[in-house]
Amino acid sequence: MSNRRPTPGPAPSATPSAMPSLSVRLALAGMVGLAALSGTHWLRERVRAPGALVAFVLGSMPNLAAGYAMPLVFAAMDRRAAGTPPTDASRRRFRWLLLFTTAGLVAWEFLQVGSARFRFDPWDIGATLVGAWGAFATQRRLAT
Repeated sequence: MSNRRPTPGPAPSATPSAMPSLSVRLALAGMVGLAALSGTHWLRERVRAPGALVAFVLGSMPNLAAGYAMPLVFAAMDRRAAGTPPTDASRRRFRWLLLFTTAGLVAWEFLQVGSARFRFDPWDIGATLVGAWGAFATQRRLAT
């Protein structure tokens, strides 16, 4: 009998089969955006008399978070966009989802021009576009 111990293999998480599917990774990334959206609404209820910068961030953050979260969550639910391994077709499908959700959020902002309840803010359009760019960069990173 030998006193030698067997050499341990790689950790289970280091093997490729332990990597969650692309749809799970997209969903988790989208949930980060939804958590940011929820956190922003939570903060809005609790921050009294915010300074100009804090008010600006709390005003635009929901658009940034929605622009980030929506395409990722929709892509996670669409097998054609979350194909494993990623293909040109799945990347194209994600870009269409990204375009659709971004256009919808921007259109919603323009519909607020005539609303008595909501307020149009061009900064919200910018925040939506920044969030969409973040979703695009995240999908590219996760799909590699």
